[in-house]
Amino acid sequence: MNRFRLLAALCVFCGVLFAAPSFAGADEDSRLRNISIDAGATMSTSPASGWESATGLSFGLVYRLGNNAGIRVAVERYKFPGIDPSLTYTRMPVFLGGRFYFWGFGDIWSHADLGMEMSIDQRQYLSGGAVLTEDQNNMGGAALYGMLYEVTEHLFMGADVKWHLNKNSYWSYGVYLGIVF
Repeated sequence: MNRFRLLAALCVFCGVLFAAPSFAGADEDSRLRNISIDAGATMSTSPASGWESATGLSFGLVYRLGNNAGIRVAVERYKFPGIDPSLTYTRMPVFLGGRFYFWGFGDIWSHADLGMEMSIDQRQYLSGGAVLTEDQNNMGGAALYGMLYEVTEHLFMGADVKWHLNKNSYWSYGVYLGIVF
């Protein structure tokens, strides 16, 4: 078994283990409502040698199970420029996992996401003077730590750092704005 997949499975297991007390002690009088959506700008480190770092977009949805935990679905998209300007590497990670809120201090919240991630990649390369494209799907996991600030009762902004654990592990950093329903 690939060491990244083993590490991703261990992250998911630990996330569920730590989340169990959160579900038991959830307080339904949360200031954050049950569903939130967010959109943001992200920056990612290079996926492999020969490629530059990239900026991208992210979209997410969180369904709150209580004050301390929720389920998160997120999609990001990056287009990495190559050292050769005619080549590109496109990556779209899709995340499904848990969001765990550690503490709230007034309007500031600390949270972590742990879960599974599938990365849909398309890489261009040169072969005999021709540009060829290779499609690849990578399964793995992701771990994120972030902070969010409640601007109003229905609006929040935040920042996070995410470690994508798959065949070509990499880091991403993001800022986002969200709406609570």
